[in-house]
Amino acid sequence: MVYEAFVSEGFVVKIDEKGLTGGYIVSHYSAIPQVEAIQIELRYTTYIDARDFGEEEITEKNSALFLAAQSRLAKVFRTIEGEVIS
Repeated sequence: MVYEAFVSEGFVVKIDEKGLTGGYIVSHYSAIPQVEAIQIELRYTTYIDARDFGEEEITEKNSALFLAAQSRLAKVFRTIEGEVIS
């Protein structure tokens, strides 16, 4: 359901991507009774203009790109919420 919600908004989704080990937050919090956890990582170019390595400082803001990503994510989470409540 989560996968489909992201894909339906045009996100490229990879599950258990090789080389991205992480997982402490998910394993820690999902061990709490009645808590489920997922970890979502977005490539920065989803919400910030692409830049070359070494150009980490953001000197100009692309509000349109950020707001578009925000809108897409809001739709994803509304879809997930609707599925969980149903």
